[in-house]
Amino acid sequence: MKAILVILISVSFISLFAQTGQELTKLQQEKRNIENQISILKAQLKEVDNKIYKLNSNPGTSTIIISSTSNGLISAKVSSGGAILRANPASSGQIITTIKENETLYLYKEVQNLYIKAKYYGKDGWVSYLNLKSSPEIEELMNKTNSAQKAKPKSTTTIRTVDTNSPKYKRLVKIYGKDKTIKLMNGELWKGMSHGMVIESLGQPSERKSVNSPKGLIETWKYSNKTVTFLNGSVDKWE
Repeated sequence: MKAILVILISVSFISLFAQTGQELTKLQQEKRNIENQISILKAQLKEVDNKIYKLNSNPGTSTIIISSTSNGLISAKVSSGGAILRANPASSGQIITTIKENETLYLYKEVQNLYIKAKYYGKDGWVSYLNLKSSPEIEELMNKTNSAQKAKPKSTTTIRTVDTNSPKYKRLVKIYGKDKTIKLMNGELWKGMSHGMVIESLGQPSERKSVNSPKGLIETWKYSNKTVTFLNGSVDKWE
């Protein structure tokens, strides 16, 4: 009788051990399956990261390149000098973050004081229009005028007649006031003008150079028919 009892107990232990072994094998196999899935997902994530990096990188770009996106925003790449996302549309606006060269940001169709509202990695702020390459989309956004007309160099003139109903006039008069706006609309230059004023008056220069001097920072902007010189950020002379 004792022998039978021992045999039954042994069989029970063997059966229990076999079940435990099967369960352990099953869990180990399940673990390997999960690890394989994780490896596949990691590989897919790496591939997506590489694609994002390639899209965000363009070594040959030295200016912001503009193109339309399906969501109504304008995609832009940052120039070699980088960019600053500010809380307010002004150079004194609080810095939200700095944006490195060739990073991508998205522009809203909203402009204030030569700054364009932008989105960068979920953060909204303002970036300077002066860092943007002139393009039909940007020019339309800034003043709703024909981009071809914007590209033509304007000659300095004392004729002061403007269309006060034009979008550009309405935009500039809010920033600079009536007298300066009329001068800008007629392509005039005067001492003390800011970079933004010169761009509004003459458009984007074909070439820019800067050099430090005992007097301060001297910048030279070249156009097809004139050269404008800035001293510490303000127009000093032109020829």
